[in-house]
Amino acid sequence: MSEDIKLTPLAGYTTYTLPQSCILADLNVVPHEQAFQTGERRLLRVSMTSKQARELAQMLLNAAEATEMGQAPSAQRN
Repeated sequence: MSEDIKLTPLAGYTTYTLPQSCILADLNVVPHEQAFQTGERRLLRVSMTSKQARELAQMLLNAAEATEMGQAPSAQRN
């Protein structure tokens, strides 16, 4: 992973189903290091189709399994 990438820790999330097979994911993130002490959070809203949600879920599962098995960092793109 490149050092110029800013990581934003996930603080929580909520998902919603929308009409026409769409999904909304509200991602609550910690915007900066000091926010851990102040409790500040930012909301990132992401909408996707059910197909995209399934693909994302599978990619996240694959990444979680790889991390738990101690594999080297890698990227998966859709």
